[in-house]
Amino acid sequence: RRAQQLALEHLRLALPQGEELEPVAQAAQQLLADEQAADDVQARLALEAAGIESLPHAVAPDALVCAGGNPADTDAHRTGVYAIQDAGAQLAGLALPPGLEGSVLDACAGIGGKTLELRDTHPDARLVASDVHAGKLETITRHPGLGDVTTVGWDLAEAPPAGILDAAPYSAVVVDAPCSALGTMGRHPQVRWTRTPEG
Repeated sequence: RRAQQLALEHLRLALPQGEELEPVAQAAQQLLADEQAADDVQARLALEAAGIESLPHAVAPDALVCAGGNPADTDAHRTGVYAIQDAGAQLAGLALPPGLEGSVLDACAGIGGKTLELRDTHPDARLVASDVHAGKLETITRHPGLGDVTTVGWDLAEAPPAGILDAAPYSAVVVDAPCSALGTMGRHPQVRWTRTPEG
């Protein structure tokens, strides 16, 4: 733990003046919309039991911002009481009209942050998650709340494979453009030096 603290201090010193490491936002699993308040309380209690302070996010209505500790290393996280997501991923689902039916494509799903929010906000939709890095999609297939999501490895620069076409037409398509990963810079400041125009 001391090594982690020293590493964070070195990262903060490397940041330009005025910039800070971005806090991690959590989203409580919401199996039913009317259980939202109870789930948020359950997530906060679980984090508190692990010694992690959390506060409501200023913009994302279902998010908690954690200060300190390791929210990924708790029994509550492993059993799906809450998920670790960027606030932007949580807001993506809210940008769509509520209660969509039919097929919804998360075309840049990664490990499923946006997919999880889409499942919560559109429980009756047929969700398809694709990503150019097919290995990331394994996280979605293992998630207890995303067992009904179809995952398809797909480079959007190529023709869509059968798994994409089979679910067409789509009520909505969510695209994380330009997929540069710069949105994670607040938590991974090293990206500022390692990212190149080629990726």
